[in-house]
Amino acid sequence: MKKIFSLLPVALSVCAALQASAQNTPRLEPGALVGDQTTRPLSIVSGNDGSYLELNPQGSASPGSIGYVSGHNASNLAGVSHSFFVRQSPTSWTSALKILQDGRVGIGIQNDWEIASKFTLGVGPTRVAIDHVYEPSTNFGIGCLGFNAAKQVDGAFGLNSDGANNGGSIVWGDVYGGLNFSTIASGAYGAGANNQWMAVSALPSTRRMRIHPQGNVQIGELPPSNSHPDYKLSVDGKLVAKSIYVTSQGWADFVFEPDYKPMALPALENYLQQNKHLPHIPSAKEVEANGINVAEMDAKLLQSVEELTLHVIALSKRVQELEAGKSGAAVGKK
Repeated sequence: MKKIFSLLPVALSVCAALQASAQNTPRLEPGALVGDQTTRPLSIVSGNDGSYLELNPQGSASPGSIGYVSGHNASNLAGVSHSFFVRQSPTSWTSALKILQDGRVGIGIQNDWEIASKFTLGVGPTRVAIDHVYEPSTNFGIGCLGFNAAKQVDGAFGLNSDGANNGGSIVWGDVYGGLNFSTIASGAYGAGANNQWMAVSALPSTRRMRIHPQGNVQIGELPPSNSHPDYKLSVDGKLVAKSIYVTSQGWADFVFEPDYKPMALPALENYLQQNKHLPHIPSAKEVEANGINVAEMDAKLLQSVEELTLHVIALSKRVQELEAGKSGAAVGKK
């Protein structure tokens, strides 16, 4: 009898440990696999509203828990999406990530229909979207990043309105290896108070800048003419700046070297009559065809000014000599 009483505490301890282990082990309940909510915060539930898995850090349906809702549920009978959610209260939760049946992904989106592109972040005019943008008829586009410009399943770009404006922008690559930047003005394809849609084929007409495969940067619609294949930056339009520095070699200080002889004035007059422009300066026809090199042109213009300065100095000396001669002749007559 003493042995039996001596074993009783051990048996009770074992029973308590088994009971605690059973409580800490996920258990099957009708339609659910549930763990102890304090040490095993897990529940997998299948009910009238579909199957879901939820990790509950503080207890069943507690705010802050995260979970997964399978595609088929009461609010989504078609089963086209799977949602990963964050619970806000025992009766409400917010979708953090959605994956549609066709592979489209949305972050921070509650409704499946708001996932317009392959990847969509956010909703409304603040959304960001990633998709492919290849258009066979024009052979351009391989992928795009849109800011309030989401490539939709129907092939058009959709731009949402904030109630007054509906503009957006797109960064897109092309099959030639270039990177393009497009902007779509508010109201360009529909009143700013409403959403607007733009066909993919219209994308090239909205391009404002292109980085070519060789690294050349083109701003504006047209690249430079073929006479400048070595350009690094092309601007198709007016360029306004407060200050521009041009680094160049070959300034015109050589004009003031002792052995430099400017073209004689009679020869210069003859040249002007025949060519209708200064020496070293391109003709109007050449400028129209090829443009001008700003640094080179500044140096040539400076050369002409410096040569003119030498001529003025020479003429000034000649005038002084003539005046001195006249003064001497007048003194001799006296």
